[in-house]
Amino acid sequence: MKLQTLSLAAIVMLAGCSAQGDTASQQRASIQKMRSETLNKLYALQPEARSDIQHAKGYAVFANNSSKILLFGFGSGYGVVRNKATGKDTYMKMAQGGAGLGMGIKQQRTVLVF
Repeated sequence: MKLQTLSLAAIVMLAGCSAQGDTASQQRASIQKMRSETLNKLYALQPEARSDIQHAKGYAVFANNSSKILLFGFGSGYGVVRNKATGKDTYMKMAQGGAGLGMGIKQQRTVLVF
């Protein structure tokens, strides 16, 4: 019974890790807002990151929720990749799965610079 409750809680939490909005344009706006908030937090913590991103060929920002219950883990998220040469944004969804002993729930934001 406990395992079922934990599994249900993890599924509900992960279902919430999708861009907000009913239409594609609303979802893109939600992702752009997440990108701005994430970059602003990064710049506050690591001011030199602003220069790194300004001089990079591109960067990506992702939001991800994941959970691990006993032997199985799963997660989902979304994000955007910016090609600075073209100015084009590519929106993405992500999913993950895994196996191994553990228990926990994690929310994270990831910034990749290339």
